[in-house]
Amino acid sequence: MKKIPISGKLQGGQILAKAMALKGIKKVFSLCGGFLNPIYDGCLEYEVEVIGTRNEMEAGFMASAVARLHREPAVVLAEPSGFTNYISSVAEAFHSGDPVIFISVGSIFHRLDHMGFKEMPQHRVVESFTKYSVRVTSGDRIHEFFDKAYDIASNLPTGPVQLSIPINFVFSHYEMGNKKRFFDLSSKKVHLPPVHPSDLTLVSDLLKDARNPVIIAGAGIHQSHAEGALMSFSDKFRIPYFHSNHLEIRQVDFTQDTYMGLADIHQNPASRLISEKADVVLCIGTKMDYCLDFGEPPLFNPESTLVCVNPSSRELADNHIADHGILADSKIFLDELSAKLQCSNLDPQWCEQIRTRRIEDNKKLLKTAASNETPIHPLQAAVDTLQVLTDNDYLIVDGGDAHGWQETALNITSLENSDIRGLMMSGPFAQLGVGVSFATATKMTAPDSKVVLISGDGSFGLNPGLPLETAIDRGIPIVVVVFNNQGWGMIRNQQKAIWNRTCATDLRDVPFHKIAEA
Repeated sequence: MKKIPISGKLQGGQILAKAMALKGIKKVFSLCGGFLNPIYDGCLEYEVEVIGTRNEMEAGFMASAVARLHREPAVVLAEPSGFTNYISSVAEAFHSGDPVIFISVGSIFHRLDHMGFKEMPQHRVVESFTKYSVRVTSGDRIHEFFDKAYDIASNLPTGPVQLSIPINFVFSHYEMGNKKRFFDLSSKKVHLPPVHPSDLTLVSDLLKDARNPVIIAGAGIHQSHAEGALMSFSDKFRIPYFHSNHLEIRQVDFTQDTYMGLADIHQNPASRLISEKADVVLCIGTKMDYCLDFGEPPLFNPESTLVCVNPSSRELADNHIADHGILADSKIFLDELSAKLQCSNLDPQWCEQIRTRRIEDNKKLLKTAASNETPIHPLQAAVDTLQVLTDNDYLIVDGGDAHGWQETALNITSLENSDIRGLMMSGPFAQLGVGVSFATATKMTAPDSKVVLISGDGSFGLNPGLPLETAIDRGIPIVVVVFNNQGWGMIRNQQKAIWNRTCATDLRDVPFHKIAEA
């Protein structure tokens, strides 16, 4: 293989820009600042487009959306005060497993700990919610740090990394190419752990004898490009599958008759059958976190056999409540299990039982979904929105109440054979204010798809920068539907239910359409 060195006399910003270009980075997300000028100049030199945003948090959210859709690293650039602006987007990327490389320029290196201009230990601030967070220690090694960060972000389980580069390294010049051994900066490798034969036999034997097995799919399915393998496996063996709650992106056939919706007893009561009847629960690429009741009742029955499949030993350690932990890439696991498995004891009516329960539950909601009330009920608004989308379109969701009603609506429309290409929202961190950034970045990535955002009025007001301004600046057509109930609906309803009064949850009736017109 031909190795591609970085050589010649280059400014630190050019070294970083060239390293990004060699890795195939075509766009970076950023808000301009004097600290960044050498990097920007390098981006112009090496044809890396800088997507200018109105706020660094917006840049971070947009990068998360692009990283999710491409399943490859995206890059955010920020100066020191911009670093503090994007911290919430780092948390969102961490909990959602988005491979975003956050790069911030910091105070001058040889004056650290002397109260330099905008000095802050940036790498230490976010090290608890990144896969890798480090301060670059030598300007002529910027490309090495970037290469390592890219590798860590892109390997399973994917997630964000942080590089903090002192400003003098960015502006200084370095004579590059003097090392005797070079490495190929264009090389990209995702290491996929195979499934051990004994683990494959174990799971095969469990499913062979199972009467009512279920699959719960987590973020690892998306990260491993395993959606097709999951749908094929489920259809072939007639084993129903659910999605973990608060999944940041879902791209499956929502109308598939073995797909049963969310594994959440409140938003999808049919998932109670997991606890009531399932004898083997196969969790693939999931975390036994609050989204899945930590693997405990009421979603799980302690008497059922719980199997977790994850690509890292750390994830399996976190999922220690499982009866069996399998170290494997999700797609490899499903492909090999599909070739080996023979289900001889499966209840032939098992999928239909769950599907029938879903239909019965939905009947109670259909009247509300078609009520034509004034003001319109949010469930009807969500159903009406989904029904105009096609299997080539994306729905973005932002908000508390909006999220809940949208999940209910999707449960209704998917049973009516109404499909969409994908659904995106905040992941387990439940970060509000992501909607416009996600929608804008999704439309940039999938220009042939219609992209619609459903947002609560509270969440819409939390969008960083000037909401819609980046989309308008760049001529990116998205549709925004604001559920305007003049309040923080989810919290207000909780207060009413518990104390029969409310506090600090009302908002005024904002004419959002006039803001967009302006």
